[in-house]
Amino acid sequence: MLLEGHYTYSFDPQKPLGSGPFGKTYVGHCTQTGQQVRIRFRNDHWKPPLVLPESLQPPLREVLTLHNGVVVVIESFVEGQDLKSFLAQSGRPLQVSQALLLASGLCQHLQRFHELNWVHGDLKPSNILIPSHGGLQDACLIDFDSAAPSGKRFAPYSFVYAPPELLLNHKDLYGPHGDLFSLAVVLWEALTGEPFLQASHPAILFQMQISRPMPAHPRIPPPLLKVLQKAASIAAFGRPPQMLDPFQVRQALRMAISHRYHQASYLLQDLFQAIGET
Repeated sequence: MLLEGHYTYSFDPQKPLGSGPFGKTYVGHCTQTGQQVRIRFRNDHWKPPLVLPESLQPPLREVLTLHNGVVVVIESFVEGQDLKSFLAQSGRPLQVSQALLLASGLCQHLQRFHELNWVHGDLKPSNILIPSHGGLQDACLIDFDSAAPSGKRFAPYSFVYAPPELLLNHKDLYGPHGDLFSLAVVLWEALTGEPFLQASHPAILFQMQISRPMPAHPRIPPPLLKVLQKAASIAAFGRPPQMLDPFQVRQALRMAISHRYHQASYLLQDLFQAIGET
């Protein structure tokens, strides 16, 4: 099957690379260059963002809207294993030094996005790829179909890793600090080997996500935990936010956001310093 955009892409619709609630992914080829690409068909009729800056190409190549309204995101293909599978296969959490290598690679990718005033928008273990011919320090981001300019991230999201501003539908507040919030949650899970949130009912999980500060854990040294908690700062609501005036909720969210990291380089710098203190 062929897709026509600025380039022409071929793929086999009978062989998806993966599928999930947001869409199906295929490996294809650019017929003009011969390069492998990831082709992501979104399930919803999400409206693509503004024209892609040239500096984001790659990893993003094109965002196409088909005649039936389906959005297709084309990005560079990297052979490797996602972090979720990597951790499951190893059967043990990352050591602190390994987590720092992982953070180093990811922060470099995020810094590039954020300097262009764009966000990835859906940072989670299954969207972090460790290349086949590389290590944790070479980890990169994939699945850019939620990428958007800062403040314009309106696509669906993965619940557990999302900051409260998305959960409470103040999506225009999402910026680089939102990506770094998600990265902090990913690092917490990678270091502990445990899910960040667990609950028997979705409503309970929702309340935990918007009201439970990042907890301490014996596998995370206190100086390192302090950095992760800063990155994942949340608002301290006196009552459930659903019972508060929307303006109060927004002000509380803004306050929490002001306490987070807004640049990946600053987060990485503090992670290095914290590990030096352990």
